[in-house]
Amino acid sequence: QIRRENGEPSYNLFGVKASGNWKGPVTEITTTEYENGEAKKVKAKFRVYSSYLEALSDYVGLLTRTPPYAAVTPAASAE
Repeated sequence: QIRRENGEPSYNLFGVKASGNWKGPVTEITTTEYENGEAKKVKAKFRVYSSYLEALSDYVGLLTRTPPYAAVTPAASAE
């Protein structure tokens, strides 16, 4: 789980980043990103939730409403 700068839990179990449309609280941490197969340490902002339920609800929403994930839900098979 991602911890906030003050050590408190963010309840962000899925590593969801805080993009420009996120209006809630964030925490900034150093994370490893891969660019052209090369690992780099960068600072990134991640969403902070008030509970695990809020985090799970947001994650399900991302998977069901956000392209390209939304196209997977109605698919008849994994192909």
